Amino acid sequence: QEPFTLVFVSACHSEYMGNAFVDAGVKHVVCCRYDEKIEDEAAIKFTHQFYVALAEGYTIQNAFEKGKNAARKYCVKEASNFLLLPFDGNHGVQVFHAEELEWDEGTSPAALIPPVPEH
Repeated sequence: QEPFTLVFVSACHSEYMGNAFVDAGVKHVVCCRYDEKIEDEAAIKFTHQFYVALAEGYTIQNAFEKGKNAARKYCVKEASNFLLLPFDGNHGVQVFHAEELEWDEGTSPAALIPPVPEH
């Protein structure tokens, strides 16, 4: 049986752990470069936008790019520290099929995700 479909390792220097999940059979792993630290603000912006995009039905690849773009607005260098493993994986798949869910009128999946805290 297939393990988890998606793992998000929310930690600095987590590439080795991310590779361990790939080796265990996880098809999609988000982590950070092993040799770089991620600033909290960039991590918050990336994570929020990534999960919003997944909830809206974007593919994992597109959600990852949206997350990187959000982090890039904070700091261009930070965006390159996020990784989607395996590098040669097919990440063009959805985790959530938002169009198949029933929502109250005027409600979107993104509304269920808490806003980014203000500092």
